[in-house]
Amino acid sequence: MKKFFLGAFMALLVCCCTASVLADDQVNTLAITNFSNSGSVPKLEGTATDAVTADIVKIHNFQVFDRKHLQSVMDEQKLGQTGLIDATTASKIGQLLGVKYIMVGSVSGNIAHTPGHYSTSWDSTSGSSYWVDDSYQSNVDLTVSIIETNTGKVAFSTHAKGDSPDRNVENALAYAVYDACRAVYTAFPIRGYVIKIDGNKCYLDVGQNFNITKGDRFIVTHTGEGFVNPVTGKVLSQKKNVAVLEAKEVYDEMCIAATVKDSAVKDATNVLTVGDTVTRMLRDKPSTFLIFGSSEHVY
Repeated sequence: MKKFFLGAFMALLVCCCTASVLADDQVNTLAITNFSNSGSVPKLEGTATDAVTADIVKIHNFQVFDRKHLQSVMDEQKLGQTGLIDATTASKIGQLLGVKYIMVGSVSGNIAHTPGHYSTSWDSTSGSSYWVDDSYQSNVDLTVSIIETNTGKVAFSTHAKGDSPDRNVENALAYAVYDACRAVYTAFPIRGYVIKIDGNKCYLDVGQNFNITKGDRFIVTHTGEGFVNPVTGKVLSQKKNVAVLEAKEVYDEMCIAATVKDSAVKDATNVLTVGDTVTRMLRDKPSTFLIFGSSEHVY
């Protein structure tokens, strides 16, 4: 069984962000552990943990757990005394802490060096071979997994790579962190509800507190009448994406959106229903170069 180091649970940043709104009214609470390092770049695991945590807090789709409370609970329960904890123990810790998910991860960084040398190619202009200066290439592999505490099963996992044509491994890490966190958002997006409809205006219960800005787009999902599977007893619901909305006015706890111009829906009152679920779409990647820790990491 896969093991996770106890030390992973000691490195949570003290932070708390606005939680994602879920269709089942449950809060997405998350504890982020200190990642392991299997590469040749020392201390990269701490940098990776801090960077992922900062971006997850920025996304606002999880309520990130406070590490001081985590430390207190673990000391009180005397959990993980062997220094290693498996997925079952991680699940138990998560349940004791009251968090729905635990994030674990690993990072591997490498800086490749190509010494200066004479090129084997012939320079037709000078009539001789030419000197090539030293070069470096930084590469990072990042794996992030999210464990569901009530089952101990991995609910989500992603692998991302980053590279930089120099010795700045943090730039390479920035790319990997950004791609990994975008994948996390895709799996755990910000969701809310349609709470009022007035012509083409739709009032949604998500606003600035949920990282909503003017121009954000939402997919509206309507849940139709459900029925019970006679074999398994499971309730099956009929869900259908019915429209795309764009935020026009944004307030602290709500926003007013309208159907997009190219949408087939012209009048929201004819298609949308109060109680429909809205999912904020992932924002486009910026075209500019990503600088580590910059505001370029948009979600």
